[in-house]
Amino acid sequence: MAAQPHDVIPGRAPDPGKSLRAIRAALVVRQDREAFDAGLKAVLDEVRVNLDLGVLNDFVHRWWQAGCR
Repeated sequence: MAAQPHDVIPGRAPDPGKSLRAIRAALVVRQDREAFDAGLKAVLDEVRVNLDLGVLNDFVHRWWQAGCR
């Protein structure tokens, strides 16, 4: 039987949800949380100016991957 995406790997914490709150909560190093907060502010400022949610999606994806390390 093949592993399913929802299967939990023993000895490994499950991946964080793909929300800003869940990603930030998964960042255990203070410097990572600070970089996340500063990056989020910059991305939201860019979204307000350019009305392009693509940059926010990219930001969430990158930090979600970092939170899964």
